[in-house]
Amino acid sequence: MHYRILIWLWLAAGCVPGVFASDMAAERVARLRGKLEQGLHGMKTLQADFVQTRNFRSLDAEWIARGSMVLAEARMAWIVEKPMLCCFLLTRENAGQWDEDSGKVLELNVKDQPWLKVMYESFNSWFRGDLAVLERDFVLSATAGGERTLRMTPRSGTFYADWVKQLELGFDPEFRYAETIRIEEKNGDLVTIALQHVKINQTIPETVWRIPPVLKKP
Repeated sequence: MHYRILIWLWLAAGCVPGVFASDMAAERVARLRGKLEQGLHGMKTLQADFVQTRNFRSLDAEWIARGSMVLAEARMAWIVEKPMLCCFLLTRENAGQWDEDSGKVLELNVKDQPWLKVMYESFNSWFRGDLAVLERDFVLSATAGGERTLRMTPRSGTFYADWVKQLELGFDPEFRYAETIRIEEKNGDLVTIALQHVKINQTIPETVWRIPPVLKKP
């Protein structure tokens, strides 16, 4: 009889911490959700410079791009200035791409290229911290050591499941936007995007939406 009690106690000791840890993780996500809902309230537009870094595991090499991005309610612009000049404009319905080498504008339609819709929703939800959209495609967790970090694991069968191992969003101290995005790919590559000189709800020049892009003066 005593050995049965000991086995039961041993099993309970093993199970309770796991349940407790799960509850704590859920509590951290809920706490982060509350802060984001408060911080993101009223945010309509976002303008920033960015530094994008890709570390190639197989090549032991690093690639860095710099540029600017603009996120509005119904469209976004992603302009790479270094090491090459190119831009990408995206709305819910279509996309336009231009690069300096070819000098040509490539126009794409969401109806013909459904992945464009996923890309638009991704960038919108990542930088805005839209948990309602994120939870559709990812299992969310918050790290114990980082109150401003949201960890996301792709759900099976989603667009990201085949190539993303894990994705992390790091939010600014006031929880207004994601200031860093870290994407760990299944092939071992690591992509990070860091925003700088962020402006929220400021007037967006119409030149931002032009292709080819009108660059800022140095």
